[in-house]
Amino acid sequence: MNLTKAKETKTRVCCLYRVSTKGQVDKAENDIPMQKKACHEFAESKGWTIIKEHAELGVSGFKVAAADRDELQEIKREAEKQEFDILLVFMFDRLGRKDNETPFVLKWFVEQGISVWSTVEGEQRFDSNVDDLLNYIRFWQASSESQKTSVRIKTRMKQIVEDGHYMGGTVPFGYRAVYKGRMNKKGRPVKDLEIDPREGEIVREIFFKVAREGYSAHGIARMLNERNIVTHGGARFQTNHVLRMLRHRGYTGYMIAKENTSGFIPELQIVEESIYEDAMAIVEQRKKENEQRRSVAQSSYNKTLLAGNLYCAHCGTRLSGFWHKDRYRLADGTVKEVMAPKYNCYAKGLKVRPCDGQQLYKAEIVDEIVEGIAKDIFAMISRMPKDPTIEAQLKKNIQNKENLLRELDAKLQSAKKELELYEAQIIKCIEGKSKLSEATLARMISRAEDSVAVYEKEIEKARMDKQNQKDTAAQIEDFYKEFKGWADEYESAALERRRVILSQLFNRIEIGRGYEVKVEIAMSYKQFLNLSENTQTGNRTVA
Repeated sequence: MNLTKAKETKTRVCCLYRVSTKGQVDKAENDIPMQKKACHEFAESKGWTIIKEHAELGVSGFKVAAADRDELQEIKREAEKQEFDILLVFMFDRLGRKDNETPFVLKWFVEQGISVWSTVEGEQRFDSNVDDLLNYIRFWQASSESQKTSVRIKTRMKQIVEDGHYMGGTVPFGYRAVYKGRMNKKGRPVKDLEIDPREGEIVREIFFKVAREGYSAHGIARMLNERNIVTHGGARFQTNHVLRMLRHRGYTGYMIAKENTSGFIPELQIVEESIYEDAMAIVEQRKKENEQRRSVAQSSYNKTLLAGNLYCAHCGTRLSGFWHKDRYRLADGTVKEVMAPKYNCYAKGLKVRPCDGQQLYKAEIVDEIVEGIAKDIFAMISRMPKDPTIEAQLKKNIQNKENLLRELDAKLQSAKKELELYEAQIIKCIEGKSKLSEATLARMISRAEDSVAVYEKEIEKARMDKQNQKDTAAQIEDFYKEFKGWADEYESAALERRRVILSQLFNRIEIGRGYEVKVEIAMSYKQFLNLSENTQTGNRTVA
């Protein structure tokens, strides 16, 4: 039997159709019907019979590897079983656009005895090295075109966002998409964002309650649900919804799409920059990875003043605040029950770690002691002018860091030169011209590498320290004004606001037996106080 003739009679065809993006799938001029029509007409002209059809919707042939494309893998399994004779595509780039992968995918089918055809480019053959080279060039061009298309799209997106225009997609809560007369390059009307008056007020309230009253994301979600306020999708608010809102810088007056950000757009600003930054600082402090360093009360519904920032002085456990029922037996024998807020060392109660402190502390007593410390500090700052020596000290600290950096850099360069000298000896050692043995040279190189690593690490730390000093110097005026503002407002502030002030003023508060309280003042504010490193007053220690 003539094998060539037998091969020509094979007519079972499998077709693959593909569009790269979700937009191509959704829009009216969906590319799949066009590809399908072209393949059917081509098969009919050849007298072939289409027995299988596979479609990939929204799959990039450039970004997605062949191994991750389900439809392509299914076609390969069918090819191994010899369920079809011809693989037909509209163009070969429907198989993929990866120059380092797709040519080999195409060749794989041919090696299985499957003929691979394109309605535009004809049959792909591998009869010679020239065929291999042309096949590779074809997909190299396809890959290059994908990269160019990607660059064009990203550039256009960047331009649109920088011009302050809405790119489409989910509309953030607080805004609405409306037609304002703008047209796209095809002459079709497109929408832009504007602030929704009702939702905008809700967004402002959310940021204020987090930044100024210490509300948690969970507490905000609960508040919104109690008011029957829903997301744009009609769902109840969850903690993750609120966190996404709090992290969205666009509320401060910017159009943001992926890595692209517009200039400031006043008509889109819902939240002041300072309120946004304060809210974000609280959100970051509450992240799980910062749990042991967190100094902001976790729950806005806890009615104790120090919840989230109070620690056991004996075992280091963070104390929880709760309402505890005390029972008293009166003289007439009756039992009286009183609900009172208390702080609880759960490590002591559950015996999860050794603790020789108390398990319970009356919140009323602890709060009074801590507030007394805070009020003394506020009284001090109210009558204290800003000390110019603080700024002078900061400048001196910055200069010291610069001197240290120069010293460390000199040591680093010396260590690098030493390492280069040792490495230069390697060739001589191999040639037998070095006086040093391989083992000795290896030890010397290792020590030099360690020195380089140590100096690089020290330089990085010194640079960070210098930057921190610079940041503090730049913010000193803001810190002082904020500190003075706290002193003025504390007495009349609500519980939630006082909790936030104390959590920012004190890095840590510890309580021990006999209600011995120790507070650690945040360094940003401590610099304004002429306190000694460790001041003891009665049962209070201020550090």
